[in-house]
Amino acid sequence: MGSVLNVKINTTKVPRENYFKGEKGVYLDLQISERKEPTQYGQTHTVSLKHKVTGEKIYIGDATLKVFESQPVSDSDLPPGVDDIEDAQVVEGDPKPVPF
Repeated sequence: MGSVLNVKINTTKVPRENYFKGEKGVYLDLQISERKEPTQYGQTHTVSLKHKVTGEKIYIGDATLKVFESQPVSDSDLPPGVDDIEDAQVVEGDPKPVPF
């Protein structure tokens, strides 16, 4: 089983002071918290950050958890292999020329 969090962030709510430069780019420290109940839109998490100057918690977005169930695969789900094909036609003679 696998899962993914789809996150939407309102970047206009991010204070300029919270961006910091690292070796490979510009970063933000974010916190993702699980909601007690999903919203009417199916959002299961909130995204927030702590303002670097005031320490205030700022909500900047939401996230939705997607869980993928693994399905067992049976032989009937797979395409036929070479050994499974009994009525294959064998063409003798020169094959048609390839146009390139």
